[in-house]
Amino acid sequence: MARYILFVPAMPVAQPRPRAVSAGKHARMANVSARHPIHDFKASVRLAWRERYGDGPPLSGRVTIACVFVMPRTKAMTWKTKPMPRVPYIARKNDWDNLGKAVSDALNGVAYEDDGQIWQAHVERWYASGEEAPHVKITITAAEAAKEKPCTPPPK
Repeated sequence: MARYILFVPAMPVAQPRPRAVSAGKHARMANVSARHPIHDFKASVRLAWRERYGDGPPLSGRVTIACVFVMPRTKAMTWKTKPMPRVPYIARKNDWDNLGKAVSDALNGVAYEDDGQIWQAHVERWYASGEEAPHVKITITAAEAAKEKPCTPPPK
């Protein structure tokens, strides 16, 4: 089983939703603005992959992905005299699925042929500890067909 571990020293950004905008009489879908930080984040993920694993052919077959997003601490969570351990990220923004989508889209055609190959995913969100900088740790595992177990319905 091949395992690829990637550390991306960048501020995690959630994949935004495309918004419908109206121009005149007809509504149309707008793409994400070219100035949105998602583009820089995705470029950082792709660059980190290429620096670590080169430009070889992308993985084919099923893959699993695990992402650990470390977000910056808020000002209210920063202390001068107490230790600041990593704590779970609980916020109404940066949904876990949009963070995972940004990473899986960024690695399309680079780490794997298409993000449709992902059959299992795990996402964690944390606030950074004391001096820790925001980053993402990504682990991609290429599945072995012999070790995969098919889903079976529960007994009646």
